[in-house]
Amino acid sequence: MLLGLLAASCKPRPQPEPEPKPAIAPKVTLEQLVARFHDVVYRSQAWDRMTWLGVHAQQNPNDVWSYQQILFETKPDFVVEAGTNDGGGALLWATLLSVIKPSAKVLTIDIVDKCAKARKLPLFREKVEFFLGSSTSKETFEAIKKRVGGKKAMVILDSDHRKAHVLQEMMLYGDLVPVGGYMSVQDTNVNGHPTYPNFGPGPWEAVDEFMKAGGKSKGGATFEIDRSRELLFFSMHPRGYLKRVK
Repeated sequence: MLLGLLAASCKPRPQPEPEPKPAIAPKVTLEQLVARFHDVVYRSQAWDRMTWLGVHAQQNPNDVWSYQQILFETKPDFVVEAGTNDGGGALLWATLLSVIKPSAKVLTIDIVDKCAKARKLPLFREKVEFFLGSSTSKETFEAIKKRVGGKKAMVILDSDHRKAHVLQEMMLYGDLVPVGGYMSVQDTNVNGHPTYPNFGPGPWEAVDEFMKAGGKSKGGATFEIDRSRELLFFSMHPRGYLKRVK
C-alpha cells in the first residue's frame, strides 16, 4: 500500500494546455489606418448632423481646431467664406473672431439665403455679412474685394466642389490673402482622397492644378501647401491649407 501511494505521488501532474496563438493581423500603416477611419466617419455623415449654437454647421472638429490656431496666429480683419449653407460655419468663425479679434467680420457668400435661423442670434447679426450670388461671378467678387478694402483676409472655400469652380475661386480670392495668411480649400478628401471615389474631379484636383501652375492666383499671390495644419491626423481638407508665401 505504501508503495502504491509513493507511485501515485510520483505521477506527473497534468500540465495546462498552451493558449492558442492569436491570429496575426496584416500590418497596417498609420496612413492606411487614418484613411480607413476617415472614410468611415465621412460616410457616416456625422459631420452633417453637427450644429454650432443650434445652427447646422458642416465642419469637422479636427479642422476647426486648426482654424482656431490659424485665426489666432494671423488675426485677419475678415474671414471670407464661399458657401454659407445654413450659416453655422459663418457663426463658428464669428465666435472665434469675437475672442481673437472683436473688430473682425465674416463675409459669407451663397446662391441661396438659408440663414433665417442663424440671424436670430445677435452674434450672427453683429459679425456676419451675407452676400447673395455665385462666388465666381464678377459682381460678387468685386463686392467682396471692395468690402475687404485692402485689409487682411483669410479665405475659406466651401461652395460648389467641382474642380473648375474651385480653381476659379482660388484664382480670384487668393489675392485677398496677405503674405503669411491662409486660403483653405475644403473637402479635398472627396474623389478617393480617401473617400467618395466616384465623386469626380473636385477640390483636390483643383489644388493640384493650381500648384502645378506655380501656386499663383490671378493677381500673382503665391501659395504653398501647409500640411502642418493637419494637426490631428484626420483632416477633411488634406493638402487644402494653403499659405501665402509671396
